Amino acid sequence: MKKTAYAVLFAAALFFSFSGMDCEDGGGIELRVVGTNGNFTGYYIIDGGGEHHFSGEDQGSGFYRFSEKLGTFDYVDISVTKSVSESALDVYLYDINGDLIKKENNSSCTAGANSTTTCDNSVDISYTYKVNDTSSSAE
Repeated sequence: MKKTAYAVLFAAALFFSFSGMDCEDGGGIELRVVGTNGNFTGYYIIDGGGEHHFSGEDQGSGFYRFSEKLGTFDYVDISVTKSVSESALDVYLYDINGDLIKKENNSSCTAGANSTTTCDNSVDISYTYKVNDTSSSAE
């Protein structure tokens, strides 16, 4: 009797742990942002809904990071702005398997006087996810 109860309990736990993967566990796309030499703030908009704001978490040694599973959607718009113009900013989108789908950064940096470097202060991404297709469109 106890073995049957444990088997039912285990099966139920297994079912509930996998049944909510699509949205609650972030099935679909993951957003990752990495910045150096200063924090960043940003937001994303899924399927034309409201803005979801975020900022980087200090990782020490001048590195800041943000990561969030966005779930499934038709499209997402992402905008990230950094607080220091001498800092790098990379925005990544990964699929549910951990494969890189899209990467954008503030690569247009210029060297200035007195060994200073100035980079663009923001990165913007639009991405369309095609559920019934094995490929995705990055805009």
